[in-house]
Amino acid sequence: MNKQEIVLGIDPGSKATGYAFLSVQNKRAQLLNYGVIKNNPRESLSKRIAKLHKELSKLIEEHKPTLASIENIFYAKNVRSLVSMGEVRGVLLLALEQAAIPIYEYSAREVKKAVVGNGNASKQQVQFMVKNILKIKETELQFDITDAIAIALCHIHKLQYV
Repeated sequence: MNKQEIVLGIDPGSKATGYAFLSVQNKRAQLLNYGVIKNNPRESLSKRIAKLHKELSKLIEEHKPTLASIENIFYAKNVRSLVSMGEVRGVLLLALEQAAIPIYEYSAREVKKAVVGNGNASKQQVQFMVKNILKIKETELQFDITDAIAIALCHIHKLQYV
């Protein structure tokens, strides 16, 4: 692959949504930007998802990703968590669709398998591999960020960009 792709990885959450932008060119992935969109859990869900939409839309405008990968809902402790996660994912998918960005969805198991080689890997193992693959020196990366990077890497590996 000679043309540059900008892959956006998203780890959705109603309290914290991790994101990562990776550039892929000539079978090399490079981390461009990452972070967490944090929400106040005391605010209403409608305010939190409106903030997510606004913040993600700004990031999309700034980094201009060519495609996005997002984690699927695979488990929720209760119905309320499942519903709010669905609403969060819905607004994130809306922002991506409005920007006409192709969207790819992966389960947590698929992401772990692609990055660590084990679909049952721990968050610590995923974090370790993400740092090794991209040679990240920073020691204090939140799991929301390393999960978002892993989701982007999963897509990159699925398409054999690297």
